[in-house]
Amino acid sequence: QAGAGVETARANLASVMGVKVGEKLAVSQDIELPKLDAADDSKIEQYIASAMRSRPDLLANYARLEKSKRDIDVAKRAFLPQISASAAASYTDYSQHGRNAQDNMQVGVGITWSIFEGFSRKYDLISAKMSQRAAAQKLRQNQVQIMADIWSCFYSYKSSLKQLSSAEAAVEANQEAYLATKTGYENGVNSVNDFLNAQTRLASARQQLVLAKTEVASSVAKLAYATGALSAESLAEAK
Repeated sequence: QAGAGVETARANLASVMGVKVGEKLAVSQDIELPKLDAADDSKIEQYIASAMRSRPDLLANYARLEKSKRDIDVAKRAFLPQISASAAASYTDYSQHGRNAQDNMQVGVGITWSIFEGFSRKYDLISAKMSQRAAAQKLRQNQVQIMADIWSCFYSYKSSLKQLSSAEAAVEANQEAYLATKTGYENGVNSVNDFLNAQTRLASARQQLVLAKTEVASSVAKLAYATGALSAESLAEAK
């Protein structure tokens, strides 16, 4: 069952990376956990500021809000008269027919003003204003959600660091207990059950350490996603 779980994890990893899974797909055991400066809670303000500058969905909502403001300006201008101007010039050469050349020039200015259009312009303006309010609320909602996501992910990362520290201490303690129990068993002081129980506790502690490392890496990825960073390195450099 454990072997099947390993191969399933390998297949899932290959699928996420967009490569073919197979026996030649070797996963390195040398994994370095990304490190962030989580000791200072003021760091969270930098992450939020970075997200406000770089989150694509937030930038898109900023653009929609600006567009809605321009739509209001367009709707207001529809109430104003429209001024048009035109000009034309022509030159005709009659020299081959014994006549003088002729120059023609025309210049015109026109004003068009719709006095009444069944309140359509009024309702277009109202619609544009409502769209602007909706875009502003959507932007605000997006900002609040981003702040909440970063806040949650940041403290999840801090919690995962403490869990990792605790797991490392548990492995060290169980390793010492295992060696002591093994020595006692070899000298006839401890029973085989004592030895097997110590071995089981050590294996369990090592498993918890693996899970703790996974949680640290996952929490960093979630924090990077929440801030809009492309990697843990760019997240660490966020200012």
